[in-house]
Amino acid sequence: MTEEEFASIESKTYKFRPSLLSPLMPITSCAVECDAFVTDIMNKELHSFNVHSSNPGLEYIWREEAARCNAQGRKLEDVFNNCTSDPDILFGYDTVRLSWGYVLRRALVLGFLDFHQDYQSSKPHTSPLVEACHTSPKAGVFSLQFHFCRSYDRGTAALMVLNRKLPILDDRALCQNLFGNFSEMVINYVNKLALLNISLLNEVNWFLKTAEMARVYGIQFHEVWSRGSQLRVESMMFRLAHTQGFVMPSVIPSQRIQMDAPEQLQLIMEPLSKVYFDPVIVLDFQSLYPSMMIAYNYCFSTLFGKVYGDFLVTSTFAISRSSFVECATKKMLHCSPLSAAFATHSKRSGILPTLLREVLGARIMVKSAMKHVTSKRLKRVLDARQLALKLVANVTYGYTSANFSGRMPCVEVADAILGKGRETLERAIAQVKEGNYGGAQVIYGDTDSMFVLVPGATKAEAFAIGRRIAEDVTKVNPTPVVLKLEKVYMGCVLETKKRYAGWMYESEDDEKGQLDSKGLETIRRDTCMVVANVLERSLKLIFAQDWRALSTYLNTKLSRLEDLPYTDFVFSKEFRGHYTDNAPVPQLKVAMRLAAQNPAHIALVGERLPYIVTQGAPDASVISCVRSIPDFLADKSLQIHFTYYAHVHILPALRRVTDLLPLTINWRADASTMCFTPGCLTVGGNPWCSCCAEFGSTFRFALVSLAREERLQAIARLACSRCQQRIHCDMEQCQNYAKSRRAVTSHRLYSDKNPFNLMVFQ
Repeated sequence: MTEEEFASIESKTYKFRPSLLSPLMPITSCAVECDAFVTDIMNKELHSFNVHSSNPGLEYIWREEAARCNAQGRKLEDVFNNCTSDPDILFGYDTVRLSWGYVLRRALVLGFLDFHQDYQSSKPHTSPLVEACHTSPKAGVFSLQFHFCRSYDRGTAALMVLNRKLPILDDRALCQNLFGNFSEMVINYVNKLALLNISLLNEVNWFLKTAEMARVYGIQFHEVWSRGSQLRVESMMFRLAHTQGFVMPSVIPSQRIQMDAPEQLQLIMEPLSKVYFDPVIVLDFQSLYPSMMIAYNYCFSTLFGKVYGDFLVTSTFAISRSSFVECATKKMLHCSPLSAAFATHSKRSGILPTLLREVLGARIMVKSAMKHVTSKRLKRVLDARQLALKLVANVTYGYTSANFSGRMPCVEVADAILGKGRETLERAIAQVKEGNYGGAQVIYGDTDSMFVLVPGATKAEAFAIGRRIAEDVTKVNPTPVVLKLEKVYMGCVLETKKRYAGWMYESEDDEKGQLDSKGLETIRRDTCMVVANVLERSLKLIFAQDWRALSTYLNTKLSRLEDLPYTDFVFSKEFRGHYTDNAPVPQLKVAMRLAAQNPAHIALVGERLPYIVTQGAPDASVISCVRSIPDFLADKSLQIHFTYYAHVHILPALRRVTDLLPLTINWRADASTMCFTPGCLTVGGNPWCSCCAEFGSTFRFALVSLAREERLQAIARLACSRCQQRIHCDMEQCQNYAKSRRAVTSHRLYSDKNPFNLMVFQ
């Protein structure tokens, strides 16, 4: 791999979201990494420099060397010029509103037009994630999305990717401390932010994966992310086609309009919705669509046309009827499920089957080599290479079916692949029904997989039956169609299509197992953590058939929702951008609120905006109770609407599972104030009923409970002070931050009806 350099920048200003017209940009940090991979992946040159201002001059710190300048224009130029060697990539976090994007727009506002044109990007409006842009003029900006994160803020990304807690310190506090006694701490913090960008991309192996994809596909480095999957397929397919004397046509819009509409759909069975406690075997066809193309020679270059009755309908590039009859006579013809005629391998091997055969064969070789490699660096290279081969194989079918934006859409080829895949799955399902597999029955099928229920079998018997089914189905299909045993569920719930969960075992030696969910709230990012946690715990107890523990858990959890940190009730939903002015969309309300507070903070399409639902008037709408996290923390009178969360989100998610069982969940929040003494059900106007108030032990118990909670909050504040270094932190996803920033106002001694008028620590 050739030596490459990457530069990451962070800039801080006086406002929480900087304005382009603010009088001064106090500090900018740039991290540079030399990614040469000479001996080991950790043996790299990694350093950073700061641009630190002290009015009226600007001080530049670069490896303990200082230089001064008097103009901001010179400062902006030096941000780039201080990169002594020309970097290959410039990237930052949230490059639209901050980082390089802010520096470039500021240069434009301040009148440095030439400087802005030299470094401007052609696509400024992208998602606020780790973004990268090539240093050539007008290069495309592309983003790396962490799809497993509920929020795209920097602190969440660091926690989820690096397993490292990073305080998100307030920009105003940073700028104030920059000229005080904590200037060195501020500089180190901004340095960490710049270095964090490089660490995030290194952890997900972004540089190496991109380089390997560019090498495998034969395209440029930045085109891996700035261009779509069609370029990847075309780059490999065109080179192979040219070696065999083919030239690729380009379908014009008028021809695309005259094409037949697609007729085939993949097989997605309606599941037998139920909670199953017997073993459920999950079998999956390995690379189903690429296997169909290879096995049956489906390609542009092997297509004769569609056969209707006794005549052949062909395209503009048609063959004669006599040639078709000759191929049919010599059995060199194969018809798809929708009567499209293709030449067999004995007549001509298609371009796409040849390409996919080489790609899948190379991937098998790479994965085999990975098992014998001891070098971590080489293993990362091989893993990136097999991933590149896998991705191009998976999108080849999509290239043939891209009938709106594709260069070479072909409905006949796409329908043939899809129809043959559906036929293969249907044939496998019928084989299971007719075979002797211990009373096995197929309860669900989805595109390339099927769920087989084996009543009364043990885990070992289920794995044995699954292997038999996989071997028998593989034998009756042509090479390289292979059915694999993926896993066995010892306990499974099928709600609807694409929504299921099970207690998964991937091998017979696996003794513990783990919960595997698809489409449920346990893994969905558009719900809050309390819903995911309650449903996940409930599913585990259901699969264990521990009904008493399930009842106890739900009663305790639902009645003590107020004890949870507010972060468990935060929704983070995607901002889609095109809304009407009065649309009752929480993301829109939060975006408008943030924009009103600071015009520089414009919500970007694709950004996940956090919000929380608070209590309101009895007739208040949900949208009127939506609050942004800063507003919720600032107003101590706001209370979380626990009843809304329980009845609208938690209980419906649970009932979608328990309705499949002879089990009913009935829970009602108490409308009146109950006595706080454990076990007492007296309703009254005070936290303690008249009977319990006569006993001093009740009050002592409340004081001990309050002291315990305040001690936990003190521990959380101590952890925050060590992390945020005495500067205000805004990491909304941190549990310590949640416990230290807002008191547990639901505690009995925090109640508005506190008869003792105790002064409690807020």
